[in-house]
Amino acid sequence: MKKHRAREDISTCIKPKKIQHPNGAKTLTIIGPDYLPFPPAHKYLTFLPYQETSPNTITTYATALTQWLNFLETTDTHWEEPNNLTIASFAHWLKTGLTPGTPHIGKEPEPLRSPATIGLKIAAVTAFYKFHAQHTGNDTAYLSVTSHHGNRYGSSYKGFLTGVADKKPSRSPVFKIRTGNKTRTPVLTPAEIKTLLDACAVQDEYGYWKASMQGVRNRFLFATLAETGIRLGEALSLRHNDINITSGVQPYIDVIPRQDHPGGSRVKARYERRIYIGDDLASLYSAYVWELMENNIDLVIDELSQHFILVNGYNAKEPFSALTQTNVYDLVRRLKKKLGDKVNPAWTPHWFRHTHATALLLSGAPPHIVMRRLGHQDIQTTLNTYGWVTEDAELKSISSWKEYATGWENHTAE
Repeated sequence: MKKHRAREDISTCIKPKKIQHPNGAKTLTIIGPDYLPFPPAHKYLTFLPYQETSPNTITTYATALTQWLNFLETTDTHWEEPNNLTIASFAHWLKTGLTPGTPHIGKEPEPLRSPATIGLKIAAVTAFYKFHAQHTGNDTAYLSVTSHHGNRYGSSYKGFLTGVADKKPSRSPVFKIRTGNKTRTPVLTPAEIKTLLDACAVQDEYGYWKASMQGVRNRFLFATLAETGIRLGEALSLRHNDINITSGVQPYIDVIPRQDHPGGSRVKARYERRIYIGDDLASLYSAYVWELMENNIDLVIDELSQHFILVNGYNAKEPFSALTQTNVYDLVRRLKKKLGDKVNPAWTPHWFRHTHATALLLSGAPPHIVMRRLGHQDIQTTLNTYGWVTEDAELKSISSWKEYATGWENHTAE
C-alpha cells in the first residue's frame, strides 16, 4: 500500500527560474533535478517571446509546465510518454491535490482550483507538446494528449475535393474541463471608481491637487484605465508623445504596439488605435506633467516627450524609471488595506476595462464602437465577453452609468 500523501505534496525538484540577460531582457526557464535547464521546456519558453506572447502568459505557461513535469516525476512517467490517463490524473491532482493511488476517506475534498484554471494549465501542456512535435517531427506525445475534431456522427459523405484540398484536422486536449456557463465580467460602480480616485489625490477648493507627484500619478493611472478601457500593460507603455491635448481639438491618446518596456509590459494589440478622452482626463494629465517638472524630471530625462508617462519618483533606485506592473499591484494592495469594504476587495486594475465597456454599452454605444475602443480583433470577442451587459437588470437600475460615460465626448477609435 502506498504511503498516504498530503494534498498538494508534489515533489518540487523541478522549478521555474528567471534569467537576466546582459542586455537587460528577462526570460524564464525550468530547472531540472540536475540544477540545469530542462532542454525541451527551456527551448519552448525561449521560443514564446518571439511569438509576441505576453510576459504574464509566459509566466502562466512556465508555472503550468513546472507542475506538469513535477507530476510526471512523482508518477514515474517519462515526459515523452504521457497518455490521456496521465492528463486526467494531472487534472484530478490540480483539482484535489491527490496523486494517483492516494487513499482517501470521506467526502470529496474542496476543489483547490477552478475548472477554468485547470483548463488553462492543460492548454499550456498541450501547447508545449504541439511545439515539440512541430520542431522535432516526433508527434507521438502530442497525439497522446490531444484528439482531433471529427464528425461525431461518422458521416460517409465525401466532398468532390476530398484528397485534393483536405484541411489538417484541428486538435484539442483529449481531457476537457467543464467550466459551466460563462459568468459576468466584474465591474466597479461609478461610486467605487470615485472612491479609488479620491484615495489617490483630491483637489482643494482652489483646484490645486492635495497630493505628492506619486498621488497625482496614481489618480491619472486609474482615471486613464477607467476612461479609455486600455489594458494595464498598454497604459504603462504610453509615452508623452502618445497624448495630444492641443487646444482646439478633442484630446486623444494613441495606443501604439511596443515591446520595449523594461518591466515587460506591452501593447497586446498588433495595430495602433486612437482613443478620444474628455477634458477632465486631459487636465489631470497636465497637472501630472506639472508635478513631474516640479520634481526636476527634465534634469534627468533628456527626451521627455519620448519617455514613459507613468514613472517612479526622483528618489527611486533609478530616478523616473518606468512604473512596472509589480509597482502597480503593490499600490493596489495598499489601497485595498486603506479602503477596506468601501470598494469590492477583489478588484484589480483589469476591472476598469470591464467597467469601461459596460458603461459604454449601457449608455447606448454600438458594440462595434466598443470593439474598436478596446482593441479587440473582432466583434465576436466583444459580444462573447460583454453580451450579458444589456440584459442585466441590476446594472440597468444604476442610472448613473449614462451620466458616468457622458464625459467621453467621442467614443470612436481610428
